[in-house]
Amino acid sequence: ADTDTFGSARIDRACVSSASAQPLRIGFAGKLIARKGVDELLQATALLSRNHDWSVTVVGDGPLMSQLQDLAARLCIDDRVTFHGFANTTEMPKLLAGFDVVVVPSRLDMRTLITIEAMAAGSAVVVSDATAVWGPGDLVEHEVSGLVYPSGDPHALAAELDRLAADRSFLAKLRLSGTERAAA
Repeated sequence: ADTDTFGSARIDRACVSSASAQPLRIGFAGKLIARKGVDELLQATALLSRNHDWSVTVVGDGPLMSQLQDLAARLCIDDRVTFHGFANTTEMPKLLAGFDVVVVPSRLDMRTLITIEAMAAGSAVVVSDATAVWGPGDLVEHEVSGLVYPSGDPHALAAELDRLAADRSFLAKLRLSGTERAAA
């Protein structure tokens, strides 16, 4: 991963992100296929507390685009979800730096590159336990450099996202720790 390029896109948002009045910007980037679990992310965000302001941006394209758009509408969250579509590699650093948190809800994924790129860009990460990027001493350590939730459990993912929306100092801590881990 080119962590220098993604790191240079990082935005200094320390004072903005610590304000809970700001919407939580949730991002996903990847191919829109079943294995990537975007439907699980949408289901989880539909469960988020209405006390928090949030938005989701889905970056990517694939065969499930229209089904995911329909799901967002059925879940009554289409007013908070933006389907960005395909983004080329030169756009990705700026896009990732614009998110407070990047979710990797994959049902099975080895060493997802987006995780380290998001961390380098200054976003906190929440990954499913079906990714091979987490554990003691690995890229994502739960509650140290990111959050891990059980794959297939949108309620658990929603709980982690609600936690980040409610505790912006914890969010800022994860972003800083993740940035340091990516640089190492």
